[in-house]
Parts: sequence; structure tokens; C-alpha cells
Amino acid sequence: LSSDQPTFLWDRVPKDRAAEWDALVAGRSVYMGSQYLRAMEDHPKVKTRLAVWTSEGTGSGALPDRLTGVAVFQRVSIESRSPDGHLNLGWIMRLVNRVLHPGGKPFTFSAWVAGQSLGSGPHAHVFEAGLSAVDAALRIDAAFRALARKDKLCSDLSASAWILKDQLPGADLKLSNLQRRGWAQLAFDPVMVLPLKQDWHGIEDWMDALRTKARTKVKAILQRSSQVELVPLDAAQAEAMTDVLYGLYCAVYGRAGLVMGGLAPADFARLKREHGDDFCLVAHSYEGRWVGFHCGFCTAETPTGERSIEAYFVGFEPSFNKKLGLYQRMLVEFVRWGIQRDASRVIMGRTALEIKSGIGALPVPLTLSVRFRNPVLRALMVLGAGLFVPKPFVPRRAWREDAALDWAERGAESGYQEKGLSA
Repeated sequence: LSSDQPTFLWDRVPKDRAAEWDALVAGRSVYMGSQYLRAMEDHPKVKTRLAVWTSEGTGSGALPDRLTGVAVFQRVSIESRSPDGHLNLGWIMRLVNRVLHPGGKPFTFSAWVAGQSLGSGPHAHVFEAGLSAVDAALRIDAAFRALARKDKLCSDLSASAWILKDQLPGADLKLSNLQRRGWAQLAFDPVMVLPLKQDWHGIEDWMDALRTKARTKVKAILQRSSQVELVPLDAAQAEAMTDVLYGLYCAVYGRAGLVMGGLAPADFARLKREHGDDFCLVAHSYEGRWVGFHCGFCTAETPTGERSIEAYFVGFEPSFNKKLGLYQRMLVEFVRWGIQRDASRVIMGRTALEIKSGIGALPVPLTLSVRFRNPVLRALMVLGAGLFVPKPFVPRRAWREDAALDWAERGAESGYQEKGLSA
């Protein structure tokens, strides 16, 4: 095989190449690690293919030669509700919106997604150092085209769109000539990242770095939820509580404006079994009733010795969330876990921006690039992409001045760039 051409595998990393795969990913993305991919094998809602680039030379096994780049593609069904609530739409995009959502109805379509459909952040690909962002984008486009050729032989995997999800500024398709091939670059709400200092020993240190108003807010969150019991679950307990956890998850995820794929009931136990202590799964009990849960990952160490906390999914009964502030408490618990694990940041996702900003999370702008198979939609998206922008969001001033200066030196985007994912 030429090193420029990807080899596609169904669903999984071969056992004899898992160590090499993980060494290349090296903590840069928990969603690209072999453990997560094993947990998602044969998933009913997310079909996975793995693209591999190799060095020149000879080799043996399913993946010949040395790995120089890997990418994850997921085939999912996407349901889009009207985006008016969080986007400022120009007239072209309003026209597209009317076409896609006639009468305000949801628009459902199938897509191949390069990246993580069930999480936020740049989890599409990792290449060895030295490959430019333009060349990486061209490789991903070539991989999509190879997928399309294979789709002709497997009708259940045909897709209406290709999506390159959550790319950092400077690492997107706009840098290349791929717009001529029908790609449109879109901006969505930023991902919120809360930075941590590794010399903190508890949430009190975090709270001390916040302004009085933000610190008071955290204290109020803890007081409001003080009667909630937090119960860490192991894999066996997660399996026994499958119906409870999935029901709580559906109560929240079903209200999202854009749904890509989704979890299956067995995922909680499978992820806990694969990741062990690096996957936190905590149930929330109130007066003997399960009212919520939160779960997330602690990444493996990067080559620079850093870890991140990735908030994954939460679930709760809406009435109890309103009464007890469950969601805000879950955010605090992610911070607590991050400090306990000596993490450098908590990646909180792109929902509830103001709530997260109020406790110190910083916005990291990311882009999404899409190419529709329908030529009319494709042309409209390319023409109107520049008018497809999030509604303005002004972060809260949650940090004390000295802490804010420290984060400014690191840069909000360091939440990802320090992990080496910009290439």
C-alpha cells in the first residue's frame, strides 16, 4: 500500500496492533483509543470504520508497515431541529433552514462523520508530526471518497452527507481548495474548557481562584444539592441499573437541538468495563430515588505528561434538576474529579454556555465542515456558510485577575492545542 492511501477496517483495531495504535494516539483523544473503540464495537446506533495511513515498506498482518496516521469515521443518523434558537442565520441559510425543516419539522439524514459524534472536540484524526493541516484535510477528504466507493457495495452504509467535526482554527478545510469540491465550513457554539492547576489539592483551591460572585455561586450549588447522595458505580452495578441510567439519559439527550447517533442501553456497563477507573459513572440519589447520573473520561497521559477530563453524558429528571440543581452539581463534580486526577483541564462540551462560563469554563471556537451529496443543498451550503454563525456569547468574568492572566498566557485554545491535536 502507498503511504498516501488509507486502509479501512470494520469496527476495530486488530489486537496485534492495539499497542502501536495507542502509542500514536498517545492520550490525545480518549475517543480514538483502542479501549473506547472496543466498547463501541457492533454498536446499534454508531457504525465505525477506521482509516489508517502507513509508512512505505513491507509488513505483515491486517495493518502492514508502521502507522503514521489514523482517523475514525462514524456512520450515524442525524436529526436536526430548527437552529434558530442558537444561530444567527443569513437569508441564504434561512432558505436552507426552510428547505430542511418544512413547517419546523426535524430534518433527519444519514452521514459519515470524521470525529466523535457522541462528544465534542477534535477527535477525527492523528498524524505524525510534520504533516500540515492542509495535507491532513486532503487526506481526510480522500478517505471520505474511499468510503463512498465502498458504500456502493453496502447499501445500508450509504450516506447523505460527509462531516468533518470539531476542528480547531487553522486545522480546517478552509485552508485548502476543498471548498471547490463542495465542502462548506460552519461555525457552531464553542466548546467550554475549564483549566486546572496541577498544584491544586481540592475544589477549595479552585474556588479560591474565582471571583467572589463565582465562588458564591459554587457554594450555593453545593448547598442546594447537599441532600443528594453521589454513588459511584462499577460495571456490575451499571449493568444492573441499565434501564434507570438509559431512561435518565433519554430524558436529557432527547431534547437536544442536534442529535448524532446516540448511546445504547448497554454502553454504560461496557465503557466502565473497558476503561475502569478512567471512566467515572456516578448515580445521584435523592430520598431513595435515582434522579440523575453523570459520566466522563480521564484521558491517558500525553507525551508532555498531561491529562484531561472529558465530560461525556449526563442524565436527570427535569423536575428534580430544577429543585436540586443537579446539572450544576455534576459540573462541580467533574472539576473535583479533574483535580483528584491531576488533570490540566475539564472539557465540558458545548451546551449551557453561560452556566459553565459562570464557574470558570472558557470558550474554545471549533468549526465543522460538511459536504452534502445532494448538489442543490451542497451549493446552498457553500454559498451561505459564512452567514451560518452562532449567536454572540460573552463569557462571564469568573476568575480573579491573577488567575485570568495566567489562563490568558496559556490561551483558551490550549485546552486542545497542548495535547497536540491541532495537526
